Amino acid sequence: MKKLYGILLITLVGILVAGFINASMAEYWKTISDLIPRTDNQVDIGSDPKRVKDYYGYNINLSGDLTAASSTLSGNIDVTGTVRADGGLKTGATYVLTVDETESLTSYLTITRANTWLGTKSTTDLSEGTNLYYTDARARASISETVTGLSYDSGTGVLSLTADYVIPTTTQETDWTAKADYSFGANNFNGTGNLTTTGDLTVASSTLSGNLDVTGIGTFGIANVTDETTGYQIDGANIMWTGASGNSNFFLGENAFLNSEGSENIGIGVNAGRNNDDSGIGGVQNIYIGAQSGFGATADTLNTGKRNVGIGAYTFYFNTTGQLNVGIGYTALWNNTEGYSNIGIGSGALSTNKTGYDNTGIGANALENSTSRQNTAVGSGAMRYSVGGVANTAIGQSALYNTSGHFNVGIGREAGKGASGKNFSYNVLIGYRAGYALTTGSTNVIIGYSAGSTLTTESNKLYIANTNTTTPLIYGEFDNSLLTINGNVGIGGAPTNALDVTGVATIGDGGTTNYFQIAADGQVTLVGDARVIKSRWFPFNALKAPGTKPATFKEWGISGVWEFADATDDTIVFNLQIPNDMDKTVAPSFVVGWSTNTTVTTETAVWQLEYLYTAPGEDTTAAAQETLTATSTAVAQANGLILVEITGMDLPGATDSCMHVRLKRLGADGNDDLTDTAELHGVCIKYVADKHGEPVNP
Repeated sequence: MKKLYGILLITLVGILVAGFINASMAEYWKTISDLIPRTDNQVDIGSDPKRVKDYYGYNINLSGDLTAASSTLSGNIDVTGTVRADGGLKTGATYVLTVDETESLTSYLTITRANTWLGTKSTTDLSEGTNLYYTDARARASISETVTGLSYDSGTGVLSLTADYVIPTTTQETDWTAKADYSFGANNFNGTGNLTTTGDLTVASSTLSGNLDVTGIGTFGIANVTDETTGYQIDGANIMWTGASGNSNFFLGENAFLNSEGSENIGIGVNAGRNNDDSGIGGVQNIYIGAQSGFGATADTLNTGKRNVGIGAYTFYFNTTGQLNVGIGYTALWNNTEGYSNIGIGSGALSTNKTGYDNTGIGANALENSTSRQNTAVGSGAMRYSVGGVANTAIGQSALYNTSGHFNVGIGREAGKGASGKNFSYNVLIGYRAGYALTTGSTNVIIGYSAGSTLTTESNKLYIANTNTTTPLIYGEFDNSLLTINGNVGIGGAPTNALDVTGVATIGDGGTTNYFQIAADGQVTLVGDARVIKSRWFPFNALKAPGTKPATFKEWGISGVWEFADATDDTIVFNLQIPNDMDKTVAPSFVVGWSTNTTVTTETAVWQLEYLYTAPGEDTTAAAQETLTATSTAVAQANGLILVEITGMDLPGATDSCMHVRLKRLGADGNDDLTDTAELHGVCIKYVADKHGEPVNP
């Protein structure tokens, strides 16, 4: 740099010297040889200014040095030696260059020379003051970062994001910094710090490990909150969280399940399940939806109930240990404490129940005051003021409204409404206001619109009517086994008489084994034990005595008999039509009526029966198909009637219509020891009838 200053100084000195010479040359030219001799000696001009005025335009050549203490030059000074200006060189009144006497003027200054010279220099050749010049290392070291998720390498000067962090696009960055709304797009926002916005926050899917504070509107699609115990808050209060990991809970609302979370619980609403207690195995698998639902009374009486469903404000508000209950509607099962397996649906349903169980109340205020068990009430106000009643069923508005009795059924609006404080039991009341005024009457069956609506203390009655009448269409008394029908009865058609049956009627055991049946044409058929045994008597005059050993006819008393002698085989014969009402599935028998004309107590007679069944067109002279005998002992009374039954006959065929019979006394038989004659009064056929009479048109 000193050389540069020297060059500039020399240039300016040359200009000054040249001016000086031009101005003084004319005056001093004649002595110039004396003034500037051509020797190597130094010449001192002194302090008096000299001008070479007259010789302006000539050159002054010096092979020695030119020293000027002070000079003003208007021309040029060419110096091959050294120019010395102790006072410096001026341009006008300003010093532009001072040159040390040791500086060389071997080369004058040009732009090319200056550029060449400067190209050999660097900042290393400059000394530094307080303002340090630029280097990459100094620039990189001056940068730092304190932003979470941003990393800086001072060695390379590179800024980078840590894992899972992204840089928004230019447009997104503008939105982020300049607008109230910002969209992350499909990217995730993950951080352990806080995210705060005064605008609206819309999140399609977000995983938050810190807090999310929103003073505007937050709209969420899928939100995963890793802080399960805090979750979502409004004004510092928890509104949605899931509880400890693995407990499978969901809570939405301030102070929901505040005391203990349990497991597999759902709480939605302010204070829902607030005092839940999960000690032991309680306080689990509950659903409480609504303000104060499942509140659990106080912190001193915690709610250990489980598997309850409460939907509606104040449902299960006082619950302590009750479980397996369902309460839907404002204050449904409000006071329930220990009751279990209850269902209350409707505002106020089962709201007073505390310890009752197995009740179902559906409808506003249904079973509102019940404290008992096993009741079912469906309808607004059904069993509303029933307190201790057990196992009642009420369906309809205000059905069984007041009764606290047991085992009643009331179906229909105000059926069995009853009087306040009165109890009745074991009634079946069906229809609008059926049994409406009952107070203590029990064990009644009342069916129909207003049927028995004025009955109060009556019991064991059957009323079927469609008005409030004392003569219902059907009236009964259960305690007296009495049934009255106040009208005609028609079966199969409209009646014109007290009882009309159209079609087949069966009476008995239901038409399976023992019954009788009345056909549409009126014919009666008897089956099983309903059948009857009938006899058809053949008196003496209906009998004949042909053959070689005929019995002898005698008048006897006011009638007559056939006499069978001792020691002979006297015979009589007769024919008969098989009765049309005979059940041919049961074999008939014959009864012989006889007597002796003397008193004989130990002797017996042997009777023999031969018979033949024939159908129309069959041979009537064929031999008997069977022969049967019977032994009969005489009686002490002379001429006393003796009956002997001959059994074991074959069944007649389905088409058989006639029987041919021969009857003998085997007097010659050794088993017949009767020593007297035997008088035959008559013979009867005995059979089972399955019909009453014979059809007119069979």
